[in-house]
Amino acid sequence: MGSSLRETNLERLRREHFDILVIGGGITGAGIARDAALRGLRVALVEQSDFAAGTSSRSSKLVHGGFRYLASLQIRIVYQSLKERGILLRIAPHLVQPMPFLLPFYSNGPYPVRLLKMGLSLYDFLAGGSQIKPHTILPLRAVLGFAPWIPREGLIGGAWYYDAITNDARLVLENIKSAWKAGAVCVNYAKATSLLLRNGKICGATIHDRLNDETFEVRTSLVINAAGPWSDQVRSLDPTEKRRALRLTKGIHLVFPHERLPLTYGLNFLSPRDHRPLLAIPWGKFTYVGTTDTDYEGDLEEPEIERSDVEYLLEALDYGLPTAQLEWGDILGAWAGIRPLLDARRDIPPWRVSREDRIDVSPAGLITIAGGKLTTYRAMAERVVNLAQSRLPAPSPQIPSRTASVPLEPKVDRFQELGPDIPEVVQERLNTVYGPHAWEVVKQARTPQDLEPLHPDIPLCRAEVRLWVRDEMAMTLPDALERRAGLLVFDPLGFEREARVVAAWMGEEFGWDPARVETEVKAYQDLIRRRLRFKG
Repeated sequence: MGSSLRETNLERLRREHFDILVIGGGITGAGIARDAALRGLRVALVEQSDFAAGTSSRSSKLVHGGFRYLASLQIRIVYQSLKERGILLRIAPHLVQPMPFLLPFYSNGPYPVRLLKMGLSLYDFLAGGSQIKPHTILPLRAVLGFAPWIPREGLIGGAWYYDAITNDARLVLENIKSAWKAGAVCVNYAKATSLLLRNGKICGATIHDRLNDETFEVRTSLVINAAGPWSDQVRSLDPTEKRRALRLTKGIHLVFPHERLPLTYGLNFLSPRDHRPLLAIPWGKFTYVGTTDTDYEGDLEEPEIERSDVEYLLEALDYGLPTAQLEWGDILGAWAGIRPLLDARRDIPPWRVSREDRIDVSPAGLITIAGGKLTTYRAMAERVVNLAQSRLPAPSPQIPSRTASVPLEPKVDRFQELGPDIPEVVQERLNTVYGPHAWEVVKQARTPQDLEPLHPDIPLCRAEVRLWVRDEMAMTLPDALERRAGLLVFDPLGFEREARVVAAWMGEEFGWDPARVETEVKAYQDLIRRRLRFKG
């Protein structure tokens, strides 16, 4: 979905009448668009920035039941999440990968060991037939062998339990592309600025194309607000909607070199300050740690990482993994995301607020989905589209959802041999990131050099950048390097020089002059500075 495809989709937005207009191109909106398109509905989706630019590319990258939610007796959300985890492992086996997590047991910990073991058994039970593997109790010696960094005082053993990780931004993009292939119109950098009403009912929206600075109207039978942290802002466009549902909280993650914390599994540890559960998770050449959970009222597009956020995690690392001796200078990257939680009493700590979702319908017919979590996006989308179908003008057939059974990608072997002349590191990256869609990248190559790695440590190739521009609507350098490559998230300074090369490649696709290429590079550098401002 490159620049020409974006223009084609913009023309369709102006010209066609839709059954559903989805506002928001994060994971929930992408899931809704896919679900509705697979049912044969006429669907449009608009996103004010890039797809997955908000919370959906700044999560903990977990598809999980949420073992810690059992402590606050959130049984229903754990059950729903484990069910969805099983579905996503089945329909997206490349994007959603099982991972073991180590849970140490301490005799002097805040949770009795007996209670932890009961919780693990309940976690397995709630997973039912969708479980990856049941938990395994480990003796003290085994725990020390796997995790020599953790404190030994009070340590009496531990357990393996299993969840899954995902490339969150890629999960969004694959849902967007699947929706588009099923007939949906999806456009980024298109902001809904007002809602159109006829006889007191919403009949469309005014859209501002932020790249071309043009405004036009989209006609639709229904509008679904799936704008995540911006949901209340979209509600404010509806004169009949007086509710404000969200409690926004911020979560940050820190990135370290894998050699400084060489995990092959997820590791649970606690903050000494509030006994909040935290995780350290391996990701290729990196290990990331998170997350914080604090009330937030600042900028939604680029939430600031404050020194107090970093100090909280470093303090927890010093307490929970003392021999690793991680410090400020070890931090390679960081990201901050905003959780759109349902409003709750302010005397409840943010990390204890329920992750359940809720659907509201305004008197004018605006459907808003709020709350929820990455893991449950598919089920959230199914419920919203079920409701939307029932509110479409008659006669409208009630077609059931297909997203629990239709794979997000075709099934292929875990590793495809893409060609003897393609460097192994590039083949590994393409298989890891794109799975069965790796051939789509290979087909973008015009010369063998288009499949050469950008750098010995960066197996990104020119054909991949060409795919982002043509098929995935990557319109800016940060679109490419953050949501599609992941480099800006994990090691922004390490890839600053290569960013100029990627900008030049994008420039050839778009016809940018040297000044525009330089503008893109500067925007990337400014974003790095904002992200890492906490380092001083």
